[in-house]
Amino acid sequence: MRWATLASWLLVTTACVAPAPPATFPSQGELVVQVATAPPASEQGPNDKLAEPAAFPHRAPVAVAEAAAVSTAEAVTDEPSEPTDEPPSWALSDEELGRRVREDLPSLPPMSVGKPNAGALVNGQRMPEGDHYELVDPDRAWGTPETIGYLQRAIAVVEETHGHVHPLWVGHLSREHGGRFRPHRSHQSGRDVDVSYYYVAEQAEWYRPAVAGTLDLSRTWTFVRALLTETDVELIFIDRRVQKMLKEHALSVGEDREWLDEVFEYGSRNLEPIIRHTWGHRTHIHVRFYNPEAQRLGDRAFDALAARQVIKPRVYTVRYRAKAGDSVQTLAQLAGTSPATFEKLNGTGDLQPGQLYTVPMRGTVSPAPALALPARRLPPADGGGGVRARGVAAGDL
Repeated sequence: MRWATLASWLLVTTACVAPAPPATFPSQGELVVQVATAPPASEQGPNDKLAEPAAFPHRAPVAVAEAAAVSTAEAVTDEPSEPTDEPPSWALSDEELGRRVREDLPSLPPMSVGKPNAGALVNGQRMPEGDHYELVDPDRAWGTPETIGYLQRAIAVVEETHGHVHPLWVGHLSREHGGRFRPHRSHQSGRDVDVSYYYVAEQAEWYRPAVAGTLDLSRTWTFVRALLTETDVELIFIDRRVQKMLKEHALSVGEDREWLDEVFEYGSRNLEPIIRHTWGHRTHIHVRFYNPEAQRLGDRAFDALAARQVIKPRVYTVRYRAKAGDSVQTLAQLAGTSPATFEKLNGTGDLQPGQLYTVPMRGTVSPAPALALPARRLPPADGGGGVRARGVAAGDL
């Protein structure tokens, strides 16, 4: 049975939120807690612990796991693409999009599917080599054209403003098809990228801690500012100690204090800053972008991709208190799983009223709401919070 149907019966909670009052299966029993499956703590790297911002509409609570092996588009090159009569992806009808997923998947643009920490990348592109940056691990540098283009633009602003001192090191984006990517918890859907700081010339190397004696404040602030003002950035993870240095430098060069308080977590009471602290980000910056086109296309194609088994809905579990009349067969049918799976999880097929059992759930997500990008948070000198032109107009998505 689809998650959309079960959602009316089940109370959705997560491991991070205290359970609300219990809900029930219809005429079956009491749902006590729902817990989404996650990698064991031993497999979770130090990075990317922050939850998704509540303001952005994602499919919930189920996301996608590993992507199956599929053909991908040609890697990005520096050569301009040839003109084509191909309509933009947002102009494809649902019927045509479904047909292409079934019959000609490589003809579709890249798609970012699901969440950054539970997602997939379909028809991803590998970031090309560049004169002003260096790929640390080219085989793990796959993303969407939007992610790649945004990153290249911010690097170009640094070069245009300050000239070249050393390449920016570009670490992991995503695997070729997205999905689980140890030791990261995110980097799964082509929207995340780890990059170095800019350093003083004699201290420049990948993964060097950014401290007063190593950090090139001018270039690093120009890079971060370009991400904020010229890209659709969602989050930037920077160690709090580095934030302090960058914010003080920005103030010293005349940036607006109110704007800085809005975008920085350090020294601010803003509950939703873009630049946030997470442990492990003194050696590198983690950037997450909104992908207006790739995300929307991934949302629209989700069911067709799942039907073709390019993506697989994540399995998660609920805790359920049985009552008189329950049977393994009935619970398994309601949950869309098999009696054998239920018995394997619980070590028994004999239900006792009043006892708690683990019920495996396989979710199928209903279509996400229309993608709504927040306005870019711009300083007064750059328009004071207006929305700049994006790759895809809001009305076209």
